[in-house]
Amino acid sequence: MKTKGNAGLRNPNPANPLKKYNKNNKNKCYYIDLDGTLAYYERWGGIGDIGEPIPIMKKWVLFWIKNGIKIKIFTARAGDKKKIPPIKKWLLLNGFPPLEITNIKGLDCDIIFDNIAKEVINNTGIIVDRTGEFNIKKLEA
Repeated sequence: MKTKGNAGLRNPNPANPLKKYNKNNKNKCYYIDLDGTLAYYERWGGIGDIGEPIPIMKKWVLFWIKNGIKIKIFTARAGDKKKIPPIKKWLLLNGFPPLEITNIKGLDCDIIFDNIAKEVINNTGIIVDRTGEFNIKKLEA
């Protein structure tokens, strides 16, 4: 089937996405959830109450940054601009470089890491659970 414009054919096999892998990571952008993903979270305790960094996720974020991947903190907290300064302070106090903080998924988003989200295969509605390229052994090398 054809799409409008110059897009060509749609992918006839949704299990084999057409999105090209960018080996040099240039222009890649990962969105990382804050509460429960990058920082421990049990319950809301106020604007400045952010848990300790989760060691494995901190290691991943620093690994990705070192390897040229842009990181954005993707949190519902950013819906209230008063909640952004405490997040920036938390990042700096916990050894992260300054990062953009948002609650809006942009067109630059390659992947979202979130403790409550599930992956859905593009254009199929099929929900999957896999580790793929994000094997923890990469961090141990």
